[in-house]
Amino acid sequence: MKSYRVIIYISLICLFCYYKTFEGSFVFDDIEAVVKNKDILSETPLKNLLKNDFWGTSILKNESHKSYRPITILSYRLNNYLSNENKPDPYFYHVVNVILYTILCILFYFVFLMFYRIFYDEVKSKSMAILTSFLYCVHPIHVEPVAAIVGRADLLCAIFYTITILVFKLFCLNNNFMLRIFYFILCLSSTILSMFSKETGVTVLVFCIIYDTYTNRDIFETLFKRKFIITDRSLSLYIRLFIISLSTILLLYVRWWIMDFQIPIFQKMDNPASFSPFLLTRVLSYNYIYALNLILLIWPNWLCFDWAMGCLSLVSTFDDYRILLIIAFWFISIAIILKIIKRKQSEPQIFIFPIILIVIPFIPASNIIRVGFVIAERTLLIPSAGFCMVIVIGFSKIKKLYPQIAYLTFTLLIITFILKVHIRNNEWLTEQKLYTSALSVCPNNAKVHYNIAKIEADEGNIKKAIREYRIALSLYPDYDHAMNNLANILRDAGEYDEAESLLKRALELRSDFAAAWMNLGIVQMNKNQQKQAEVSFMNALKYRPKYADCYYNLGNLYLNLNRHSEALNAWRTAIQLKPLHKVAWNNLLILLDSLGRTEESILTGYQALKLLPNEPSVHFNVGNSLGKAQRWSDAEHHFQMAIQLNPNNALYYSNLGVLYHRWNKFEEAANYYKIALRLDPNLKSARD
Repeated sequence: MKSYRVIIYISLICLFCYYKTFEGSFVFDDIEAVVKNKDILSETPLKNLLKNDFWGTSILKNESHKSYRPITILSYRLNNYLSNENKPDPYFYHVVNVILYTILCILFYFVFLMFYRIFYDEVKSKSMAILTSFLYCVHPIHVEPVAAIVGRADLLCAIFYTITILVFKLFCLNNNFMLRIFYFILCLSSTILSMFSKETGVTVLVFCIIYDTYTNRDIFETLFKRKFIITDRSLSLYIRLFIISLSTILLLYVRWWIMDFQIPIFQKMDNPASFSPFLLTRVLSYNYIYALNLILLIWPNWLCFDWAMGCLSLVSTFDDYRILLIIAFWFISIAIILKIIKRKQSEPQIFIFPIILIVIPFIPASNIIRVGFVIAERTLLIPSAGFCMVIVIGFSKIKKLYPQIAYLTFTLLIITFILKVHIRNNEWLTEQKLYTSALSVCPNNAKVHYNIAKIEADEGNIKKAIREYRIALSLYPDYDHAMNNLANILRDAGEYDEAESLLKRALELRSDFAAAWMNLGIVQMNKNQQKQAEVSFMNALKYRPKYADCYYNLGNLYLNLNRHSEALNAWRTAIQLKPLHKVAWNNLLILLDSLGRTEESILTGYQALKLLPNEPSVHFNVGNSLGKAQRWSDAEHHFQMAIQLNPNNALYYSNLGVLYHRWNKFEEAANYYKIALRLDPNLKSARD
């Protein structure tokens, strides 16, 4: 089959598998990484991409996850710019993800072809590469990196990863000195782009070293026989290996330097096994997780957006039945290693590259250095390519003995995988579907119940939200974020004592939890504990100095204490930190007006309208101040704007009626009073 036809078929398969994702919204981590990330906005300086982590936090801060991915963030920024939207549009993001996945599958076809050509003739190599590519396209483990916008980091990393492998072959084979330098620069550049898309990218050079060593193994075999012979070919190999090894070390050092030589700080809930004080528990649990990753490649039926917090209980003793899975995993692994070691010299060792392709890219996720997750399906995007090679090689061997059974089994596998991809794509369309689907896989995962509770709260299902938060806390009693969110709901319901208790418990667990300090201050305000509330707000600002919402609430506290100048300063600080903080603007306008500083209130209102031209409450407050200044026409304009933007607010009509009343336009005044009463029959000011 011609290569261009293979490319067309791969493209059609990818589109058929993932067209459903175009209907998807931003879900889970997409909200923080894309929707709330200011680094993707065109007005944000480009240099911020080099200073901040994947989530928009300075890479030098202690709370940063140290996930440095400026290439991925740049792609989001371009995505946002090309869609011509004031806010990110998920449709265009999903389209780009599917395009990138298609490019990746096409590139992997050429990588597979490159590997198979080492062991087979051209015809067989091509047919096996095609089958492997088709299997790779439809593997359900890829749904997360394609359907989740944050998965673009993995897609870009894998694309540059494959480019590096393909270019490295050219670097090895070309004898022209200038071309060799060009290919080396291209190889190193694509590695850097891969690493700056996602950290895993740096492992591609390790893969290249092993590839070069194996394809030139005859040179090393002479060394083992104590025959150190220098030829042009062997010298070229030694120089290549030295340069690539040195480049790997330098890139690792650069990555470490970017992190300011600090490891990221994760919480126990992110990766419970890594926090166990017992070496045996850590070792057994890690090996159990490795085995589960392999199972997900073999039979990806149990897929979950998050495997943390109780999803997998730790393996602590040898009498745990899961030890059998670990034994089976290592039995298979050791058998494969022995098979490779004990091979006959004349026998081609076809499994060497699939195994390396599975293992090497997985090393960063293996907990050699602590990671912030238990299992993440997106980390298997590259390793799954090696797995697909293993399946197709096995298929080719079975086909010799039982061709009909082999073809039937392979066809059923493809169809099953496609069906699973479509089912899983549907689950990734909305957060509600995604979190609900996780309950069947990880019913004891506190984070699943926490996220369901957040959705229920946003939709106004308060009772369901409270129930889910309580389930989350019963599964993970130290879940500080769940305590904070549940406390906020209980506070709004007037249950201040339990809310206060939950917030204090959250702060016992994490004293630098700024949001919990602020919310505790709000609860204490409601309980008329004003001094304690001020202390709580100050603690919140101590841990998060640029906390606009806290300054807003501090201003409300000062208003209650009649400390008006301090209230004004607090709200001005909130606005300075968060220029679109509309409630801070409104409180500032209302207080200035009530203090008789009408002209200042009007000028401040016009400043607010430059930033919030479509905010009805700001127009309303500006209209009130203009009315007091007897600037009737200007006040009328802003009241009318407020009504136009929010036609169902009775108070807007009532105050416009007051304006007409004072303006001696009694007929208009009566008319607007009547409209206000139709909207709210209990509005006393309009009735009077």
